[in-house]
Order: sequence, then structure tokens, then C-alpha cells
Amino acid sequence: MTNSVSEVNVALLGLGVVGTGVAKVLIQDSNYLQSVYGKPFILKHILVNDLNKQRDSFIPQDIITNSLEDVLNDDNINTVIEVIGGTGTAYTAVKSALQNGTSVVTANKELIAKFGPELRTIAQSSGAQLLYEASTAAAIPVISSLRTQLSGNKIKSIRGIINGTSNYIVSQMASSNAKFQDALREAQDLGYAESDPANDIEGTDALYKICILATLAFGVDIKPEDVYKEGITQLEPQDFSMAAELGYAIKHLGICEVSDDQLMIRVHPSLIPTSEMLSKVDQVYNAIEIDGNLSGKIVLHGQGAGQDATTSAIIGDLLSIKANNESTASRSTNGPALKDIKSLITKYYIRISVTNEPGVLAKISTILGELNISIASVIQKDGTQSTEVAELIITTYRASEEDLQNALKQIKMLPVVRTINTILRIED
Repeated sequence: MTNSVSEVNVALLGLGVVGTGVAKVLIQDSNYLQSVYGKPFILKHILVNDLNKQRDSFIPQDIITNSLEDVLNDDNINTVIEVIGGTGTAYTAVKSALQNGTSVVTANKELIAKFGPELRTIAQSSGAQLLYEASTAAAIPVISSLRTQLSGNKIKSIRGIINGTSNYIVSQMASSNAKFQDALREAQDLGYAESDPANDIEGTDALYKICILATLAFGVDIKPEDVYKEGITQLEPQDFSMAAELGYAIKHLGICEVSDDQLMIRVHPSLIPTSEMLSKVDQVYNAIEIDGNLSGKIVLHGQGAGQDATTSAIIGDLLSIKANNESTASRSTNGPALKDIKSLITKYYIRISVTNEPGVLAKISTILGELNISIASVIQKDGTQSTEVAELIITTYRASEEDLQNALKQIKMLPVVRTINTILRIED
């Protein structure tokens, strides 16, 4: 790659919602960007799938191509912006660009979560930069905060509401007593959820993001498949009303935390005390709480998705690329070992449908007690379908995940137990 002294030549890979937003800024706000950076950014190529698709009038037709090879073989390109998504063409393009010494800005969380270590190594070897602020929380500057202002901290934990779709759904379930499917349908109607929302509602999107943050914060390379993950599909309206009665809100969290020099990463719905800031983050907003040994707890809050918010992060990364193309390294430490969810010690919320008869609680309490699980509170509610069925809502004191799961296996086998409806971890 030939570095231009007078201008920065950019190739944009992808022209969907976010790609169009990026192209608009590069073309229409070019004078402003030059005043900030000191050099003009010239959009040289836009890679698309369909050359004949109708596009916005501000897009110059002569820079649109469907040939990745033409883009990558242009020695005048200084920076590649990747907004294709996935790990097919995007992986090939980003890897090739970095190998050529061309810096890359990407919004691709799956790519960074799965191939980040490999791509960072290539970038450091070639002298290119790999920047991905937009991959985690769009306009919220969490990655740059970890890399710069908080880099002198020993990070204790990160807890984040990092998927706007799931947060919108749980917010609607909490505020209007909506069923999961109804809240999901509303999110789809408003454009917050895809027609196939699996990555959002099953926690995969949040999983990729918390892996990226854990890698930056703790200097370890994380494989997403090694991280415990739950989505929100099991939640029911009564869980939200019970949480409120107990003084909690339910939020879908990505969590990474260090204790005893071991790192635990997990993604699941949690009960958070209503006194905490994260409990008040609603609708499609995201928030990330970082706890450092020097900084204490810091909460970053804002729009974690959408065209403008994601474009903001991408342009911010573009403007932060060093003129000499010096590689931006992440933390380099002897990171803590990853520990299994079984070793988690926390409090729990359990909602169980049982036969409405004397002695049921005693049977359940006996099993919990034998596995060192102490009950903090019990609430009994009438069953929704029949007076013959009741619901027990049990909260526990701190106990191990392994003991709880073993207890639940035994409880499930009791003749008086109809269904174990919901198990949620309590974060307080």
C-alpha cells in the first residue's frame, strides 16, 4: 500500500443501512472531516453485491463495484471500512487488507469475537491498525475508554446491557405486562428486531460483544463457544411483576469479572436492584458499567445501534487512525484463566409451578438445604390456570451454580412439582 501524504483514500465494503450512513458522512461532510483530521478523506470504492440496485442520489455511481479483488488490489487505498457483516467475505477482505498493511475500521462484532486474535496479530505484524469501536456499543465509546483513559486501571468487572433489541423487549414486558411474543412482534414492527431475531433474543449478539470487551479489559483471547449464554425467550410477564415486588428489574446482561485471579464471562437475564443505574436503562438504549481499581464504577450510556450511532463510531475510528499508520495494540498481559459457570457464587430467583397441597415447600426446602442452599424468601401465588396449581417464588442467599443446578434436577423429579418455570441470577 502506498501512503498518500496529501489525502486518505478509503474503500467502503458494504452499502446497507450503516454503509449508506458512512458514505453520506464521507461525501457530504468532507470539508468538516478534513478540518478535524488535517487531510481530506476520498471515497474511492464502494463494494456492493448488486450493481443494479437503486441507491441514494448522493452516491457516485462510478465508484461502485462488486469486485473485492479490484478494491484490495488498489495500492492507493489507505483505509478499508468493513460493514458487510458475518465472517465470509468480511473475513477475507479484512485479513487481506491487514496483510497488505492497510488499516481497517469495522463494525463487525462476530468477526472480531471469533477472529480478533488472528487479525490483531496480522495488523501488528504489518503495521496496520484494526479499529472496531462500532462492533460493541455503536456510539458509546467503551472500547476507546478501555484502550486509553481506563488503561491504567486493573479492571474488576464489566456489566453491560449491550443489545438494544432484547432490552426493548424486556422493557415492554416490564412496563406493559406484555408476553414475550407480543413484545418481540412490536420490536419487529418498529424495526428494532430483524425478521429472524435469533441472534438478539438468544443472546448471541451480546455474547460476541462481551467477548470483545473481556479481551480488551483482561488481555485474554476468548472463544465465544467457551462462554455461558442464555437468551430471554424463557421470560414471562409474571417474572417482571415478581421482580418489581421484590425490588428488582430484569435486564439481559453481558458480564465479565475477575475474582481470585480467575475470569468468568456470562450472558443471561439477571435481577438488578432498582437502586442501580443499569436497572433504569430502558427501550433500545445500551449501557456498560466498568469497575476499575482506580476509577471505581463508571457507567457509559447511549444508543448502542442504529445508522447514525454506528456511523458515529466508525467515523470516530477513521479520524483516530494515526498518520504514520502505527498499529494500535490492545492490552498485553498474562490474563486470568477462564472459569466455568458452575463455580459462580450468587443469589438466585426461582419460580416453580407446584401442586397446591400441604408440605410442598418442605420437600423443596429439604433438597435445597441438603445442597447448602439457604432460602432468603418465599412467596406463593395462585396458579394462573387452576386453583389446584400454585406458584412458588423462591429467592436464595448466595450459593454455587453447581449446587443449584443439582438441586433443581432433584426438585424437578418431585411428584408435586409441575414445572420449573424460571431461574434467574441476582446481581447485587
